[in-house]
Amino acid sequence: MKWDFERTTHYGFSALLVVILLSLVWQMWAETFCRQ
Repeated sequence: MKWDFERTTHYGFSALLVVILLSLVWQMWAETFCRQ
């Protein structure tokens, strides 16, 4: 069984980007919600 380093890195980086985007969106939403 060969470990595909390139594919694993690609998916790991994509997952990391998704997590960062979600946290940014959550933070903006929380600030907007608390302001009201």
